[in-house]
Amino acid sequence: MKYWLTVAVSVRLFAGGVSACTKVDGDRIRGAELAAADARFAALDPSLDFGPAPLAGVRRVFRESELRRVASMHGIANAPSELCFERATQVLTADRLQPILQSALSGEQVEILDFSKYVVPQGTLEFARSGLAASGFWRGYVMYGENRGAAVWVKIRVADSGASRVERGETVRVEVRSGGVLLAFAASAESSGRTGEQVIVKNPQNGRPFQARVEGKGKVSVQK
Repeated sequence: MKYWLTVAVSVRLFAGGVSACTKVDGDRIRGAELAAADARFAALDPSLDFGPAPLAGVRRVFRESELRRVASMHGIANAPSELCFERATQVLTADRLQPILQSALSGEQVEILDFSKYVVPQGTLEFARSGLAASGFWRGYVMYGENRGAAVWVKIRVADSGASRVERGETVRVEVRSGGVLLAFAASAESSGRTGEQVIVKNPQNGRPFQARVEGKGKVSVQK
C-alpha cells in the first residue's frame, strides 16, 4: 500500500552532508527501510510506501521535520534528525564476470580484455549470446529492482579451440528461430569461424548461401 504523506524529500549527489546511508535494493522506500535505518521506526507497517528509491549514485534524504511528521502520525515518541537512503551498488570485477560469460558460451574459455568499470545497481548480471559481436564486444545488463536493467559491457577473446570453431566444408547443425518456432537442419559450411562470428552456409534445398552465427563446434544459428 502507498503512504500518501506529503513531504518534501531532498535528493542530491554524493557530496558532503549526510555521512551514512541505508542501502536500498528495491525501487521503493518502505516502512521496512525506515525501520532498518532507525530502530525507532520498527513499529511502522513494513509495506508503507514512502516514495521511489534513488537512482544509483544519488542519495535521498528525509529531513527532521518530515520524520517528525511520520513519527507523530504513527504514535512514535521521537524521530531522528535525518535519514539517508541510497541504491545498493556494485563495480564489476573480472573474477565475477568470468564464470557468467563462460556459462553463457556453454563453458568455452573466455579471456576478458576489458569491461565497464562504472558503478551500477546491485543485481543479477545477464549476458546473452545475441549481445556478442564478432569483434568481441559484448553488451550485457545488470537486472535489478522491478525488472529494470542497467547496461554494462565487456571486451573478450574466446579461446581458439576445436570446440569453438566451425571449419569450411564441415557439416553443421543449423537452427533457425522465428518467434517461438525452431527449425533445425543439417547444412555445409562454406567458410570458417569461431563462436560469435558469422559464417557462410549453403542451403541444402536450393544451394543458395546464407549467413549464420557460430554457436559452437558444429552448430550455427539464424535469428529471424
